Amino acid sequence: AKSRVKGSAMRAQSILERMEILNERGHHVKPNAISYTNVINGWARSKEQVDVGRKAEDLLNRMFDRYNRSGDKHFKPTRATFNAVLNAYAQKKWEQLQRYVCES
Repeated sequence: AKSRVKGSAMRAQSILERMEILNERGHHVKPNAISYTNVINGWARSKEQVDVGRKAEDLLNRMFDRYNRSGDKHFKPTRATFNAVLNAYAQKKWEQLQRYVCES
């Protein structure tokens, strides 16, 4: 999730989704707050032309859903999770501002 290579955030999210599927099927693979936060950080650093803030918020909502359904504290978002979501939104706004300034 620390890579800025194009497509790395999407690959990290794919791995997370695979972990979720395996966990739901009873395998001993379970994502946790660290897993989700790392993927959110990956989106925050991503140079993809997608709404990284929305991607980050969607992952946050998935964490809340899993935590509320299971009560498992490993899914509970942490302070780092919320900061990562805010960073994703801030990064997108910063890029938009830079484009606006360069075009003016």
